[in-house]
Amino acid sequence: KRENYILYTGRLVFHKNPFGFVDIINKTGLKGKMAIYTDAGVEYKYYKEILNNTNKNIEVFVNLPKEKLAELMQRAKFTVLPYLYQEPFGTASADTIMCGTPLITFPYGNLRSFTNLLPKTLDEMIQMIKMNDTCYQQTLKDTLKRSNELRELHEIHNAIKKWDELYDKLGNK
Repeated sequence: KRENYILYTGRLVFHKNPFGFVDIINKTGLKGKMAIYTDAGVEYKYYKEILNNTNKNIEVFVNLPKEKLAELMQRAKFTVLPYLYQEPFGTASADTIMCGTPLITFPYGNLRSFTNLLPKTLDEMIQMIKMNDTCYQQTLKDTLKRSNELRELHEIHNAIKKWDELYDKLGNK
């Protein structure tokens, strides 16, 4: 069941723009959840600032196991990834789409062929988050369709890889 919160997930580094997510939550007043990942010492500065700057509408989770992250993704109304730089194949994007959760991300990288919510600014992200229920239901249907397409693509890739491995094994005998 979908809950009324917006999810951010990623490492706490400048180019993942965690402060952009905090800004979105502050401007909308919506509930936010951040599933963040830290590397020992390297990202502590950002981690500390995020914890100090978040408001009561943001719940922060640090270094969650994959199962807990999947639960958060499956229940979120949207996953919002305001990353500043191209991410050719971000795992957060793939995981979100596989969970059937609408993804809002900038139009570079991040599996853009699997989402139609591609704003160019944080303000456009906010407008997408505020879409009416009818638009949201259609977006959810589109996302589930794309999720199935991604699963199918993944299964085809694995099948081809298994055949290649089998042929390699037979060729060596």
